[in-house]
Amino acid sequence: DGTWRMSQRDADRVQEFRKCIECFLCQDVCHVLRDHDKHESFIGPRFLTYTAALEMHPLDADDRLAELKDHHGIGYCNITKCCTKVCPEHIHITDNAIIPLKERVVTRYYDPLTRLANRTLFRDRVEHALAKGARSGLKVAVLFIDLDNFKTINDNFGHAAGDRLLGVTADRLRACTRASDTVARLGGDEFAILLEDLTESEHVSALAQRVCETLGESIALEARSVAVGASVGVAHGEHGTDAEA
Repeated sequence: DGTWRMSQRDADRVQEFRKCIECFLCQDVCHVLRDHDKHESFIGPRFLTYTAALEMHPLDADDRLAELKDHHGIGYCNITKCCTKVCPEHIHITDNAIIPLKERVVTRYYDPLTRLANRTLFRDRVEHALAKGARSGLKVAVLFIDLDNFKTINDNFGHAAGDRLLGVTADRLRACTRASDTVARLGGDEFAILLEDLTESEHVSALAQRVCETLGESIALEARSVAVGASVGVAHGEHGTDAEA
């Protein structure tokens, strides 16, 4: 009839965030809020809901990514639900705020097949990590991972099997890493892991070994057990290094 009505799901979301008491607990554990200790004002679910206009018209599709990133220093959540675990009001922060915001940017910053960060988002996080490391003195490292014989599997088993292999690889890489690490698919069978705030290089070597062992485990494809394996290279970020280097 030409009138606009808010769906019950959107109405419930708004009411849920009004329970927020701004206790800062979610802000303190969030790895998406960059340099959150420098924010004088509270940045939590109510802030994100307001900034993303989720409390307004559900069809509002204005692009607020530049404002979130450049003015507020906010990254993009990888859905670890860290914030929900610490919320004293039991607000489902990730489910109801970050995911709707992420859905607007998922094709720009995330690989649609593996749901990992894509090359654009990964480069952005590397740049930020290098800048932060230059200030803090903590180290940064990147693991570059190439799957072995991926083309052979695609040719022998088909693209659907290849896609399944990429999905399993993404899941295994997530399981190997910390919540603060960034796992990305750079394209094809190329993956990368960004490690920040390192105090010693032993952790990098141990992770590289763990990745090789994990990706070397067999996977069932087309009723057959296939072992793929991977080659892993490591780059250490030094003071003055840029993301391209």
